[in-house]
Amino acid sequence: MIDNKKSDKGRYLQRQVDKDQAIRSSLRRLDAAGIDPIIPRFDCLIALNLSAPTISRMQRRNELPRFEEISPGRKGWRRATLLEVISGRRTWPKLETNGQSKDLIK
Repeated sequence: MIDNKKSDKGRYLQRQVDKDQAIRSSLRRLDAAGIDPIIPRFDCLIALNLSAPTISRMQRRNELPRFEEISPGRKGWRRATLLEVISGRRTWPKLETNGQSKDLIK
């Protein structure tokens, strides 16, 4: 019985590796074609290692860009935007507070 659990875990891990390789292959093809794909919100959460409520709060404070709507109920960021968020290279908009501008991300 324990052997079955180990083999189930091994099959699960192999499926995850196969899925990851397929995603990377798709992204390489899109890059070669010059297409900037939209990464679904769930995958953005995983990439940033943040919870959905934290990202929502940061978006309300203009610390992160809003998600683009792919279809009703499905949102995400363009890959280039996600990479800018991860690397911290992007200059985010300033928030006006009582007539004074305030940098949100330093």
